[in-house]
Amino acid sequence: MTRPGQHVGRQITRDSVAVLWYFGRIKRIEAEKKLLLPENEHGAFLIRDSESRRNDYSLSVRDGDTVKHYRIRQLDDGGFFIARRTTFRTLQDLVEHYSNDADGLCVNLRKPCIQVSVSCSVRFMGVLRCLPWGLVCV
Repeated sequence: MTRPGQHVGRQITRDSVAVLWYFGRIKRIEAEKKLLLPENEHGAFLIRDSESRRNDYSLSVRDGDTVKHYRIRQLDDGGFFIARRTTFRTLQDLVEHYSNDADGLCVNLRKPCIQVSVSCSVRFMGVLRCLPWGLVCV
């Protein structure tokens, strides 16, 4: 049985439901592109698998017109931390803490990054443009 917010393999769940802020194996540059979409505001965030350290994660946070990245390290006992002075049993606990108190981050975590997953294509002479609500011919 998993605890709320516990990671299972590389899928993050809370009460057996995938959480909105976990984006899995996306690259840093892709996280930046997603967070800088106009649908996301200051304080939007996501957690992704670390590109450089196996079993670690990265927290990416929108700070105005830029994105800041923080490494989330895993303790031997399974807990997590960004700054060793404050550790958390689960990633959900970490998210809740930094949502209530920036505690050294650039900003409090606000809303999870909006996931826009519309595929774009080019057809005939018209170009279709991706928008959150669908495809529009431009």
